[in-house]
Amino acid sequence: MGKIDRIIIGAGIYGLYAARECGKRGENIILLEKDTAAFRRATYINQARVHMGYHYPRSVATAAKSAHYFERFSNEFSFCIKSDFDQIYATSATMSWTSSSAFKKFCHDVKIPCKEVNPNDYFHHGLCDGAFLTKEYTYDAHILRDYFLDELEKYKNVRILYQQKITEIRKVSNVWEVKTEDALYQTEFILN
Repeated sequence: MGKIDRIIIGAGIYGLYAARECGKRGENIILLEKDTAAFRRATYINQARVHMGYHYPRSVATAAKSAHYFERFSNEFSFCIKSDFDQIYATSATMSWTSSSAFKKFCHDVKIPCKEVNPNDYFHHGLCDGAFLTKEYTYDAHILRDYFLDELEKYKNVRILYQQKITEIRKVSNVWEVKTEDALYQTEFILN
């Protein structure tokens, strides 16, 4: 494979996406994954949500980034998106960091849609101080995983190595050394 241009750590959605984009540019990539297969961790267990930032009411910047990329993601990966359902976001009446009024203000500030609905139509009376119809989709993680793995087959300059437990990462001069239980890799750029 020659010189390693980039080492990518993790074969979740971000890792596989980055590997594809770098592969398209002809860069030599090694992707190191701790598990025995791709999409076994956060990408699979985080409920496969595609949203406009609703889950970040304490970070307007993160929410705005989510909103900005929502349509792009939904269009690029439409083949695995499920969007034909109502998504209700609720704020708890007790022990919550976000109230109904704070959530409405947050959505207004980020410019993301939320239509107030009666929480009693969806939840037990008194549990929620607010409920909102939001724009949120889901994706099929298996379909998306298979798509990325098929795409990466096109690029001989991208290798995915599974069951790679990283034991050390250190900078030596202008090169990063990534040590696994089995090997030592060197690159000038790491993406985790």
